Amino acid sequence: MRPIRSFVVTVGLSLMLTLSASAIAQEQITLRFPSWQWGQPGYDEFFTAAIAEFEAAHPGVRIEKIPVASADYADSLTRMFAAGDPPEILQYLSQLYYLAVEADWLEELDDRLATTDIQATWAPYLWDAGNQYGHTFGIWVSGSPIALMYNRDMFEEAGVAVPTNKEEFLEAARALTVRDPDGTVTQFGFALTTKMDNNANIYGLKNFVIGLGGNWGTPAGEIDVMNPANREAIELEKALIDENLVPHGADRVQARKIFWEGHAAMIIEGPWVMTSVRSENPSLLPSIGVALMPFPHQTAGTSNGFAIARDAKHKDLAWEFLNMITSQEWMERYGELAGVTPARQGALTAAALGNGPWLQVFADVESTGLNYFIPGFEAAQNEIDKGVIDALAEVFYGAKPVDSALAEIQALMERLRE
Repeated sequence: MRPIRSFVVTVGLSLMLTLSASAIAQEQITLRFPSWQWGQPGYDEFFTAAIAEFEAAHPGVRIEKIPVASADYADSLTRMFAAGDPPEILQYLSQLYYLAVEADWLEELDDRLATTDIQATWAPYLWDAGNQYGHTFGIWVSGSPIALMYNRDMFEEAGVAVPTNKEEFLEAARALTVRDPDGTVTQFGFALTTKMDNNANIYGLKNFVIGLGGNWGTPAGEIDVMNPANREAIELEKALIDENLVPHGADRVQARKIFWEGHAAMIIEGPWVMTSVRSENPSLLPSIGVALMPFPHQTAGTSNGFAIARDAKHKDLAWEFLNMITSQEWMERYGELAGVTPARQGALTAAALGNGPWLQVFADVESTGLNYFIPGFEAAQNEIDKGVIDALAEVFYGAKPVDSALAEIQALMERLRE
């Protein structure tokens, strides 16, 4: 009987171990985290560190990195939502947030946020941006303060002062553009996104428009296409393009690269450009200065944030991750690693400023900067960006009159308001 009993016990134990292993396997949880920031200097380091700490505190939970190109991000996330399979860790770009709210894809976070100090400590304009229809659906972890970055060596060599107004800016771009005897540009006065897609508006024209006091609508949500400042901004960009002071056909990545490679004297962008200078061409870093945009107004909009999808799995775990990365400790690390101004006020540390003293300029911009999103039109921003560039492409690279383009933008805004 002993052999039989031994056999039964052995089989039983084996079965128990098999079932136990199966149960453990079933308990393994994966939280998917798609992002356009995987591989980007600073951001990748921050989120990788956050994932390591979160997984260490949550045995059996794994966060999967899913890299997605920024140009494809909104479409990729939209397909996941449409299929009823949204990611657990949901990061969003500015336009995607408003589209997701309109589509009723996001979980209300009011009750969860009430247990935190986020409302009391967040930059007011970023806290307000997360609120729609009386509820908070998202947490913006950083804004998009914009400033003028310039190459000091190029300015000194050309004997040019840092511009403080539109006229000085255009003259500086002219003086700092260098050409070979055959006319080939070897150094651009200004690095601008000129590829005629949405990004040409987001990363180029909008800063001229907002900086000069314009927009396609007012803060009250009224259409304002015929604001003279809009024409002034368009004419400024056209002058830069017509005079070959900027690279032609450059997307936002190429425009940034032209600057951090040392082939352009100026760029108007966010602090992430300085992070790229440090990581991609650190020898250039001491030569780069940062100043306010040379216009009457400054730009500081929303950048990126996080939400929880209404149909997501493991919502509590997703919230724990968001709660962790928005804490004082992790927002401090966000400023230090990503080299940006965190949404949590008081989280910009002496270490971050010591590592990136230019962050103080961007922090100053956030206190007065204007968002280019138009109240009441937020969910249509992608359509507005595309319509604006479609209307202006032949102005910048053809013979279309500015008045004709403005009439097309006016018609677009009126249609979107209906």
